[in-house]
Amino acid sequence: MNNSYTYLSDPEMMKASDLIQLILQDHHAYVRAESSALIRISSEAASELGTHYPELLEIAVVVKAIMADMDMHQMKEERILFPFIQAMDVSIETGAPVPQSCFGDVRNPIRAMENDHEMVHSLLAQLEALTNNFTAPTDASSLIIELYTRLKAFRDNTFRHVHLENDILFKKAAEMQQNL
Repeated sequence: MNNSYTYLSDPEMMKASDLIQLILQDHHAYVRAESSALIRISSEAASELGTHYPELLEIAVVVKAIMADMDMHQMKEERILFPFIQAMDVSIETGAPVPQSCFGDVRNPIRAMENDHEMVHSLLAQLEALTNNFTAPTDASSLIIELYTRLKAFRDNTFRHVHLENDILFKKAAEMQQNL
């Protein structure tokens, strides 16, 4: 996935542990902060305006599915994959042995995370279609405008998040394990 998001530091030059911290602070924290608000706003819009805008009913369902998926996904990264990658980083720096993993090769959980990323990408594509690429109808209420604006920001953040993981962090992790 190619995007033009720029960080103060080049993520490709960051060591894996620092990149993980960036992902946790800029993306996982954002998802947690935005998740309940998006569920609430999409549900409210569906119940208040769903008869006039039936797509809002589907949007609310897709938003809930995305947030459930993201919650589980982030938990797996934070409890299993990221600590192992950080342990590999420490091993490289200090020469300490890498702890044994419960998953064998690091590429095993990476493949699972990439599959999760494909699933959320598919769900986000559904939202794009349902919202006409996050373009509110001309007669939309402020609630719909807020919902579409926040959904677009969420989509953009998720694309940056997936880019950092798939294209940079996961490649670093596979190379690190190969070199240990």
